[in-house]
Amino acid sequence: MIKRKKQFIAGAVCPECSEIDSLVLYQESQDIECVSCGLKQSASQREEQLNTNNKIDSRQTIKITNLTD
Repeated sequence: MIKRKKQFIAGAVCPECSEIDSLVLYQESQDIECVSCGLKQSASQREEQLNTNNKIDSRQTIKITNLTD
């Protein structure tokens, strides 16, 4: 089993359950997962959501840019 490198996103709010500080970012794929409700969202899903609806509340979509180790 390959161990995936992950990092919690400080201050981020889960768009599904609204829990704060529960989102994990998988660094290789840029996917996110909520450890509270189990929401999984790929980087392409987040980007598609941003591109298709400009009226989305900023708490509903998480865009991650310029992540460094």
